[in-house]
Amino acid sequence: MSKVLGSEVVRAGGSAVAPWYLAGAVALANCVAAYQFKGAESQAASYVNLASPGTYDLNPLAAPAFDTATGLAFAGAAWLDTGIVPIGDQTWSMFIQFSDANASDFRSLAEVLEGANAFGISPNYSNAYYFNVTFRYGVGQLAGGNLGFAGKQGYRNGVADGAALSAATKEFSLSLYIGARHMAASTDQKLRGKIQAVSIYNIAHPDPAALATAMAAL
Repeated sequence: MSKVLGSEVVRAGGSAVAPWYLAGAVALANCVAAYQFKGAESQAASYVNLASPGTYDLNPLAAPAFDTATGLAFAGAAWLDTGIVPIGDQTWSMFIQFSDANASDFRSLAEVLEGANAFGISPNYSNAYYFNVTFRYGVGQLAGGNLGFAGKQGYRNGVADGAALSAATKEFSLSLYIGARHMAASTDQKLRGKIQAVSIYNIAHPDPAALATAMAAL
């Protein structure tokens, strides 16, 4: 039996295994950023990039509410800057554990949009939407759980959701926001819901099911 202790998964008996953001046999060098809000000691601690503290730590441009039991609560007026400019060759991945997402309008869990191209995830438009340069939607909305994409494929709770994205490339220049969509002229689609954790990779994640399981256990 295992339990989550801070940012690590610890087996019964105390032997440490890989932290949750390396679940699925991912190398640390391939994790661009990992943020754990649920279970963090403080709001300031929750902004630290666990994969590389001091690099891509979050900048709270408009701070959400914090509760260590549930993570960060966004009420349509908060967002965080990751400082990460995605590489738009569709090889990257992003996964988000969330809850209580409002179903009445189109909001972003995390996104950057430039022109017709984006990098991000929205849980509750007409369906869940995955953006990695191009976009694809899944099957139905999702109020809470795990959404992500690995390369050109979207995943819902670790299971492939919908068809693969069409191929394209984009040289992004803006940084990725969590809790809203970052555009050149404005910030919109501000989230109403809670986020427990976010992880971003510079590869197509090899085992989304293992990662989704680890994130759900936080």
